[in-house]
Amino acid sequence: MLAKFVAVLGICIALPLAVLGQAAQQQKPEPATTISPQKQALIAELLAATNSKKNAEDIINVALEESEKGLPEIIWSGIADLPSTTELTNEERETLRAEIVSSSLRTSQRFRELLKERLDYSKLDEITALIYAKYYDESQLADLIAFYKSPTGQYTMEVMPKLFAESIARSQELMMPMIKDLMHDVTLEETQRFEKEVAAIIASHHRTQKKPTTNSKRRPN
Repeated sequence: MLAKFVAVLGICIALPLAVLGQAAQQQKPEPATTISPQKQALIAELLAATNSKKNAEDIINVALEESEKGLPEIIWSGIADLPSTTELTNEERETLRAEIVSSSLRTSQRFRELLKERLDYSKLDEITALIYAKYYDESQLADLIAFYKSPTGQYTMEVMPKLFAESIARSQELMMPMIKDLMHDVTLEETQRFEKEVAAIIASHHRTQKKPTTNSKRRPN
């Protein structure tokens, strides 16, 4: 029984990360109009001033690190009160909980390794450039460049990952009790639905097996 849970929790841990990666692949900007050479130059200067590649990498790492902290507890809260889990001994429950933490960290770290190998940050710069071109004119881009080259702008870029991490951490503190309750309710609902479907399949199978066969009697000639 414990082995079955360990296999299931691997899927539970991997799924959010897989969805994150798939969502990132599917996020494509709308086709932009032709960008003038002057505007392209301003955007390139802005990306350099904001050190966009490092900034994007830092923010992605922060998001994954914060996910690592909360994910094991969320998964555990979803399965802790299930009938199959409550049937485990205290030692088995502690073993399962430890495996959740270990598997979560292992999966997340492997995801980060593969993401670093496969993610082309130059493509992210292309997307960012198109978005800047869509929402800012040349005058506004020049203002942004001036800001990010200023001491305050440089400091803003330096602390941005820390601000992002603290924002996620505090949001998780606020939302974690609700997330745990939701995870518990959703898992319980799905388990009950699955058990009903399995019971229906078994009952149908038994009815089929027990269906009486009719033996036709041959009439005498």
